[in-house]
Amino acid sequence: MLVLAAGACGSSSKPSATSVTTSQDPLTTTTTDTVAPSSTTTSRLTTSSSTTVPSTGTRCHTSQLQARVVASEGAAGTIHLTVALVNTSKAACTIQGYPGVAFQDAAGHSFIDDPVRDPALPPGATLGVVRVQPGQSGQFVLSFNDVERGSAPCSTATRVIVTPPDETDPLVVSPSAETRPCGDARVGPVTRPS
Repeated sequence: MLVLAAGACGSSSKPSATSVTTSQDPLTTTTTDTVAPSSTTTSRLTTSSSTTVPSTGTRCHTSQLQARVVASEGAAGTIHLTVALVNTSKAACTIQGYPGVAFQDAAGHSFIDDPVRDPALPPGATLGVVRVQPGQSGQFVLSFNDVERGSAPCSTATRVIVTPPDETDPLVVSPSAETRPCGDARVGPVTRPS
């Protein structure tokens, strides 16, 4: 943001200049430069700029990440897959939000491609910025039923397509066990590994 204020001017003497840097927020620095009038100057010029500096690094892009299933649990007809998004780059980056997820069959057809976002998955999860160092990961839980309901059969997924938050390019995960989601699925936010 640049603010410029100028008044009437008229002087042959050289004005003095001052610079003041202030910060009320640790993420924002504001610098104000003021050209002060001399005793015979009737002008004043003030500029102000504000810069927000992220404290957690840049956002992780798909090209910096690898997705893999790190845990699979099931009980009472519900399967929970924990998927890690591993930072394969040489720099720390951040992930925040919910990934996009779709299941694909062997023919490449997608199904259950819009899981419900569940902020309580896993229990105690909190939505926030996850800073991921090189070689480390953020993770999320994908939950789905694996018991047929009514006349709709379950489909076998050979791949899970994962799109990291705020990205458009997907990653492909191959589940290690037979994955047969039925009906709806839920996805939790990316969190720090517990």
